[in-house]
Amino acid sequence: MRLEQLVLYGPGHDDRLKFGPHLTVFSGLAAPDRFELIETIVDALTGRLSNASVVFTDHRGRRVFADRTGATFADSGVVAPGPSDLLGRDPSTVAELLTVNASSLGLGGGHPLNQLRDQLEVARAELAALHSDHIAAVELAEAVEKGRAYMIELDDAIASADELRDRWKWQTNRRNLDELRTRLTLASRPEQAKDRAILASVDALRDAGSAWADLAAEVADQAERVGPLPEVSAENLARVAATPDEPPATFLARLEAWRAAQDALTTAESELARVAAPATSSADPLVEAFARLDQSRLWAAHRRLTTTADTYHALGGFEDPDIEESPAEQQVDLAHREVVRAQRLAAHRTRPGLVAAGALTGAALLATYSGQLIAALLALVGAAIIARWLVVEPRRRLADAEAQEQSALSLTGVSSWLGLHLRRLDSLTEAAERKRIEGAANNWIVAQVEWEEVAGNLTVEDLTARADEVRERAIQLDVKAMGRRRDEARVQRESAAATERTARASMARGLEHFGFTAASVANLDPEELASTLNRRIEAGRLARRAVKLASLQRREREAAAHLESILGRLGFTDGDLAHRLDRAIAAVGAARQRQEPGAEPVDRTELEAEIARLEVIVRRTARPGWEAMADLAEEPTDPEVLTARRRELARLLAANGSPDAVGAERRYQLGLRKVRELEDRLADQTQDRPTDLAGHLQDLCHRTSWIDGAEETMPLIVDDALASLPLSEKVEALDLLASLSRGTQVMILTDDHLVTRWARSRVGDGAITLFELEPTPVTAEPALA
Repeated sequence: MRLEQLVLYGPGHDDRLKFGPHLTVFSGLAAPDRFELIETIVDALTGRLSNASVVFTDHRGRRVFADRTGATFADSGVVAPGPSDLLGRDPSTVAELLTVNASSLGLGGGHPLNQLRDQLEVARAELAALHSDHIAAVELAEAVEKGRAYMIELDDAIASADELRDRWKWQTNRRNLDELRTRLTLASRPEQAKDRAILASVDALRDAGSAWADLAAEVADQAERVGPLPEVSAENLARVAATPDEPPATFLARLEAWRAAQDALTTAESELARVAAPATSSADPLVEAFARLDQSRLWAAHRRLTTTADTYHALGGFEDPDIEESPAEQQVDLAHREVVRAQRLAAHRTRPGLVAAGALTGAALLATYSGQLIAALLALVGAAIIARWLVVEPRRRLADAEAQEQSALSLTGVSSWLGLHLRRLDSLTEAAERKRIEGAANNWIVAQVEWEEVAGNLTVEDLTARADEVRERAIQLDVKAMGRRRDEARVQRESAAATERTARASMARGLEHFGFTAASVANLDPEELASTLNRRIEAGRLARRAVKLASLQRREREAAAHLESILGRLGFTDGDLAHRLDRAIAAVGAARQRQEPGAEPVDRTELEAEIARLEVIVRRTARPGWEAMADLAEEPTDPEVLTARRRELARLLAANGSPDAVGAERRYQLGLRKVRELEDRLADQTQDRPTDLAGHLQDLCHRTSWIDGAEETMPLIVDDALASLPLSEKVEALDLLASLSRGTQVMILTDDHLVTRWARSRVGDGAITLFELEPTPVTAEPALA
C-alpha cells in the first residue's frame, strides 16, 4: 500500500497533500504540526473525516480511491478493499501502527532495569487482554457474518413460503392418491392373492430398490471423482487405463541428474556469452578510470596505503581512523605531502643529473683541449641545462615545498610535521613508542604520495568499494586475459553439453509404458518431462476410474430397468424413478396394513370417485419442475414464525454493529511489538549491548498484512525519531530508510535541518521526495556523507 495523495474538500477550494512513492520528507514541521498531520492522515484512512479522501496504489499497482463511504478501483469503479480492511478502524491503533518515534526505537533515553521490568510485566498483562479481545472480536465477526448469511436464507424462505406450502399440499394429495390407487389395485384380487401380491411387491421393491439405490449412489460418487470426460473410444480408454501408477524406480534420480546437467550447461553458456560479448565501458566512470591504470602499480599502491594507514592508527591507538583535523592541521598535512613528493622527485633526478652534467662538462674540456670550441660550448650549455632541469629545479621545488610547510606549521605551534603527529599522541604513547610511530607516519605519508602518483585525484576508498568491478573491467581491457577466459569458457561449455546429452539420453529408459520414446524425450526439458509424465500417470488413474464408472453405469441401468418394471406393475408411472420408489414403498406398506384381519371392506365405487377427485386436484395444483424435485421431509414453517425470527436476528445484528476484527488484530500486534521491544531493551541493558537501530528499522519496514489474497505492505511514518543521533549515525539511518523505501513507503516528518540537507543532497536519485513546508535555517554544519 503506497499513498499517493490526501484530499481535503473545502467550500472554495480543495487542499491536496501528495506523497512520493518511496521516501517522502516533510521538513519544517514542529511537534504540534507533526501531530496534526499524523492525526489527519489517520482520520482519513479510518474514514472519520467526512470531507477527506485518499488515493493509494495496492500491491498490484492498481490505483484506489477511498473515503468514509468505501473504496473503488480508479480504472473500473468496482468496489475495492479499503484502508480499513488493512489497518482497521480504530484511529489510535492505526496511528500507533504506522508511526515510529524516538522512544519506539529505543532512542528516548535509558530507564532503570527495575522500571523496564515493571513496564514489561504491565505490557505482558496488556498483551494477554488484547489477545482475548482479538479472539472475542474474531468470534463476534464470524457470528455476525453467519447471522447475515442466515438472514439471507430467511429472506429466501419468506419469499418462497407460499410456494412451499402449496407444494406441501400438492405432495400430500399425491401421496394420498398413490395410496388409494394401491388399495384399488389390491382390492380387485382375492384375499390370498392380495396377501401374496403385497408380500411379493414389498420384497421385490425392497430388493430391487436397495440394489438400484446402492448402484446409483456409487455411480454418483464415481462420476463426481471422475468429472466431465471428453468423448473417447473404448479402445483408447483401455489403452490409457493401462498406464502404470508410479514412475520407474530410478526416474527421479535420473531427472535430478538431468536438471543438474542442464543448469551446468546454462551456466556455462551464460559465462561463454558474457566473456565473448564485446567489452563495453562501465557505467561507473570511477571503475573505468581505475581499470585503465597500471593494475600492478595501482594495487601495490593501494595495498601499501591501506597497510600503512592501519599500522599508523593501530600504533596510535585510535578507535576511529577518520581523525577530526582542524583546517590548520589539514594544511600542514597537504604541505608535508608536497615536501615528500619534492624529495622523491629530487631523489630520482639528482644523481642522473649530476652524472649527465659531469659527463658533458668532461666532454667540453676534451673538446677545448682539441680545439673544437663550438662543440665545447654546446657541451657546456647542455650540461647547464641538464643541471638546471635535473638538479637545480628539483631542489628549488623542494625548498619551496619546505617553506610552504614551515608557513603552515607556524599556525599550529609546532616545528615539524612529525611533531604535529606526536603532539596528538602525547596522552596515548610512551616515549619508547615514538620511534615506531614516527616511522609509521613517514611510511603513511610516502604511501599517500605514491598513491597520488599512480591514481591522481582518485581516492583509495573509491577503489576499495569497487574492487571487484575494477578487477573485472581490467580483465576485459586485457586482450590476452580475455582470450584465455574465452577458451576456458568454451571448453567448459562443450563439457557441460556432452554431460547434458548423456543425461538426456538416459531419461528415455523405462518410459515406454508411459508413451515416451527417445525422440519425444529429446524434445522436452526436465520440467516438461516431469509434468508430462505426471499428467499421463494421472490420466491413467482417471481412465481406470472412467472404466469402473462405465461398468457401474451399465449395472445401474439394468437395476433401474428391473425396478421400472416392478413399479409399472403397481401403477407408479409418473415422476422420476427415485420419487416413484419412495411413493410405492409408502403406499404398498400402508395398503398392506389396511388389508390385515379386521380391516373394513373396500368400497370400489367410493374409492374410484376419491381417486378421480384427487387426480383433478393434483393435476391442477402441480407446477413445472415439482415432479423432478425430492419430496419435502416436513411441513414448511409458518411465514409469521419466519418473519419473527428475521426481526429478532435483525435486532441482534444492529446491536452488535460491525465488529472491527482488523483493528483488534492490529492492537494485538502493537501490544506484541511493545513486549518484544521492551524485552530487547532489557536484554541490551542487562548484557550491555548497543541498540540495534538498523534491525528495528528493518523490522518496522517489513510489516505486512494479508488483504485481497496477497501480502500488502503498510506505510511507515517517522515522527522526527532520529533527532538525538550523532551526525554519522543519523546519515546511516536515513540511507537505510531510503533503501528500505524501495519495498515499503516511508514518510519522515521533521524540523531537523540536517535531515532536510540530507534529503536535498539525494533528491535527484528518484527515490526521495522532499517537501519543505517552512524555510530551513542555514547553519554551519559538517558536510553530510
